[in-house]
Order: sequence, then structure tokens, then C-alpha cells
Amino acid sequence: MSRVSLGRYTNAEGADWTEVTRIVLHRDPDAEEMRSRRCWESHLARAQWMTKIGYRRILEQAVEQERINRQ
Repeated sequence: MSRVSLGRYTNAEGADWTEVTRIVLHRDPDAEEMRSRRCWESHLARAQWMTKIGYRRILEQAVEQERINRQ
């Protein structure tokens, strides 16, 4: 599951973070609760960044590279 899917799954489904951690991140929150929580928070933050900012930057860079290549 991609980072974007992780964000959608967590927000849209209302899933508990421990469930998402087990299924998506293959972590055991019972064995390592704090580490698993930090991992989930980090992945969720990246997913949210990607949907709000990241894709636009990637597309802008691709357009700029195409302009350079055509010169």
C-alpha cells in the first residue's frame, strides 16, 4: 500500500492506528508500541504531504526537465 493509500485508509476508514500499523507497516504495536506509533505517524505525515504538496512539486520538476530537454 502506498503512502497515499495509507493516509486514505487511515482517514477514510477510521481505522485504529494499531490496525493500520499491523496491516500496512508490518509492525507489532503490542511488542513495540512507541516505535510502531512513531512509524505510523511518520508514514501518515508523508502521505499527507504527498497529497497536498509532493505531487505538484514532482509534476513541476517534470515540466521543467522537459523544457530543458527540448532546448
